Amino acid sequence: MINMKKLIKKIIKTAIRSIVNFSSATRIGQLFETLIINSAMERCVEVSHDDISFKFAAPNALCKWRYETFSSKEPETLEWINAMPSKSVLWDIGANVGLYSVYAAKKRNCKIWAFEPSVFNLELLARNIFLNYLTNNICIVPIALSDKLGSSQMQMTSTEWGGHYQLSVSLMGTMVKRFSKFLNSKPWVYA
Repeated sequence: MINMKKLIKKIIKTAIRSIVNFSSATRIGQLFETLIINSAMERCVEVSHDDISFKFAAPNALCKWRYETFSSKEPETLEWINAMPSKSVLWDIGANVGLYSVYAAKKRNCKIWAFEPSVFNLELLARNIFLNYLTNNICIVPIALSDKLGSSQMQMTSTEWGGHYQLSVSLMGTMVKRFSKFLNSKPWVYA
């Protein structure tokens, strides 16, 4: 039964891709594709937690799920943020689409350095900061942190907006100290 479901999904996806490829050859098809993409990127979800409301861009089911599970997925992270002193500096390492950056900025009026190396998440991170009027509180840093200068391979598990990935780098105390000095702040670090 499971294999049959996979086969049906594969057939449907192939049919949709064929239709999209065919339609993109015409001006009307290109306009239709643009309208669909813009409509998806403009779709938003409102979330409330601790009497604070947030608005997040939800172009796909994965992002919508992230927002719907905001209060239940990582309760210890929310408690940790709640315990921070007001106006703290927070480094959100692997910020993804910015759930906890937005929460910390709104709940504790924190200054956030949102480290996010995935180009697939950066647009949503920026949109979520903008949607919540937090451009003065959150700065996007589109890099990964490591204990060494150099490059490292990013292990992409998904190219989907809001997708998860793993980096083969580690955050080390030396790098935190050096970057802290550069940013002139002593951060709370969430990784």
